[in-house]
Amino acid sequence: VVNSSVLLPFSPTMDALQFKFFLNEAELPGATAEFSRMMLGGLLRKPPQLEIKAASAAQLDWLTNSITADGGSLTSLLDSLIWEELQTGRAWLRVDYAKDTEQADGSLPYPIVVRAEDVINWRESMVNGRMMLTMAVTRTVEDDYTAESPLHPTPVTRYQLHELIDGEYRVTIFEAK
Repeated sequence: VVNSSVLLPFSPTMDALQFKFFLNEAELPGATAEFSRMMLGGLLRKPPQLEIKAASAAQLDWLTNSITADGGSLTSLLDSLIWEELQTGRAWLRVDYAKDTEQADGSLPYPIVVRAEDVINWRESMVNGRMMLTMAVTRTVEDDYTAESPLHPTPVTRYQLHELIDGEYRVTIFEAK
């Protein structure tokens, strides 16, 4: 039986209600995850090679060995990005930077893989004769510590509205109540 793009087995002994329950509870078998890991291993078995004429050796070293916020390599970033793409068929990569001035001094921008389920909405529009992404809404859940509860964080859902307006990139953050 085909549901969307997923093939699911159907037993003639199931009635419609049992099949609906099966459909709602269905998970892809572990073989799918193993196949994805095998694909990922094949794609990343050799380290990436970058050739950027305008980049210095130090810049190339940063790109290949410590590009993520926690100092991870380009290979680890690609591992996360390709894994998300293989599992969901979509992946979004955004670039962020240190938010406070103490961290921002001399810090470099870093990429973040956004899970497909955290990209809530998007819009494409015609810009200079090309279809471009002009709006995206993403969701994050962050831990907030308060004076009343300094040891136990409260999870807070925040939505980021990413817009391209007249060539300018803007981010507006909303907090769910």
